[in-house]
Amino acid sequence: MGLYDRDYAHEPQQGVQLRLPGSITNRIILITIGCYLLQLFLGMPFTEKFVLYPDWYSRPWNAYRLLTYGFLHDPNSLWHIGFNMFALWSFGNQVERVYGRERYTWLYLTAIVVAGLIWSLSEASMGRPAGIVMGASGGVVAVVILFALKFPHAKGMVFPIPIPIPMWVLAIGLVLMDLQGAMSRGGDIAFTAHLGGALYGWLFFMTEWTPATLFHRLFGGLPKMKGPSLRVHEPDEENASDLEVDRVLQKIQEQGRESLTWRERRILEKASRQYQNRRNL
Repeated sequence: MGLYDRDYAHEPQQGVQLRLPGSITNRIILITIGCYLLQLFLGMPFTEKFVLYPDWYSRPWNAYRLLTYGFLHDPNSLWHIGFNMFALWSFGNQVERVYGRERYTWLYLTAIVVAGLIWSLSEASMGRPAGIVMGASGGVVAVVILFALKFPHAKGMVFPIPIPIPMWVLAIGLVLMDLQGAMSRGGDIAFTAHLGGALYGWLFFMTEWTPATLFHRLFGGLPKMKGPSLRVHEPDEENASDLEVDRVLQKIQEQGRESLTWRERRILEKASRQYQNRRNL
């Protein structure tokens, strides 16, 4: 099969086509906006069913709230969801490209759970069982911190300061503000959830650990049954190259040519030369 014979190497068909965006970041944003619309249309009964309470552990069947609260936002404030989704869009796509879709998905969802756990423990320890929390801030802060750790000298902006700031400065300032807010216990912002997300973002940067990592370590290394001693023919370089080309072209289809790394561009250039040489034979 030639390089341009693959289905996803062709030009997209004309006409209206409804499909999910290839980026996990953009899918998360769409799902979160959808949940927000449900909050607006269905009212507080819907919101109350999925927000997180600090004493959720007294009713273990409510553990699902450790994840669902991260897809809800204050129905009375467009700023709440708007700021979170803008920050996720600004930094999440690049982090997703670095770590891949699967690990990025685990990163975001696990950060929400860790942020909720830290918030609920801090609230329970302070004797404030009546509070609730909702919002994607825990996951978003984890993504922002991870972006800052991977690209410390990239520039970002914080509203309302219209001046680009190095990401390492922005990240330190964000953590310090959350620390100050958590110690003062003022306002209705879940500062400890932000800190939980920041902590997990740092831990992921250091270890790249997710629950999937633990699962693979427990079950991915199971011993295989020993069969007869046979010589197995390894796939040749051409087949391995085809698999790489498939992956690169699929990435172009989903995320655009500008998302390719230097190595992926070289793979595509080498494959193009190989196919051209075959045609000339």
